[in-house]
Amino acid sequence: MVIYGIAIIGILLLINTILIIILHRGLIQELNRGLANLDSGIAQAIQSIIEENIGSVTSEVPPAQAMIMEFLKSHMSKQPNMDLLRNDEGKFKKGSDL
Repeated sequence: MVIYGIAIIGILLLINTILIIILHRGLIQELNRGLANLDSGIAQAIQSIIEENIGSVTSEVPPAQAMIMEFLKSHMSKQPNMDLLRNDEGKFKKGSDL
């Protein structure tokens, strides 16, 4: 009799554990769906507030900034002539030797 009681308690605990795992999985999936909807809702609300108060957000680069960017890119791509920066011994020249 006692062995049957222990076996029944073990089976009930196993069934209970399986049910809890299934319920937790469903709860986690539902929470993930809700958070995704909340994230998109918050993003839409922020965008609408910005558009109402500031205007539409544009990603155009101002002309002055574009000119500076082109200037920097053109000068970054040039490699210095190492022959002009080093003397015959291979040491760097000083400012007065240039």
